[in-house]
Amino acid sequence: MENTITLSGLSIYTIKSKRVIVIKMSGYIDIYNSNDFMNFVGKEIEENKHYDYFLFDFKNINYVSSTGVGAIMKLYNDLDFKNKKMELFNVSKSVKDVIDLLGFSSFLRFNSSSINEYKENIESN
Repeated sequence: MENTITLSGLSIYTIKSKRVIVIKMSGYIDIYNSNDFMNFVGKEIEENKHYDYFLFDFKNINYVSSTGVGAIMKLYNDLDFKNKKMELFNVSKSVKDVIDLLGFSSFLRFNSSSINEYKENIESN
C-alpha cells in the first residue's frame, strides 16, 4: 500500500509492508510545511497501529529548519510513547548539522545502512 501527498516545498510518499512503513520525502521541511508534514505522518501513525517501524528516507531532503526539526521530534515522541521505532536514513550533513546544533542528535537514530536491506532484515524476522 502506498500514499502520497504534496505540500508547499515537500512531497511525501509512504510505502507500507508487513511491519514497516517507509516514508520517502523530497524538498524541504520548514515553518511553512512542518505542521502539514507532522499531521500527515501523525495520521499515518494513528491509522497504522500494527506497524512497528517507521523509516524516514531523507535522501531528497535538502533543508530542514528548526521548526522542521521540532516536527520530527514531535513524531519521534509520539512513536516512542507507542513503543514504535523511528530510524532516519540518508540524512545529509547539512540537515544533520541543524539537528546537532539544536541538541536532538542523541534522541534520534541515524542509520547509515541501506534502507531496503534494513527493511528486508526486519521483515524476515
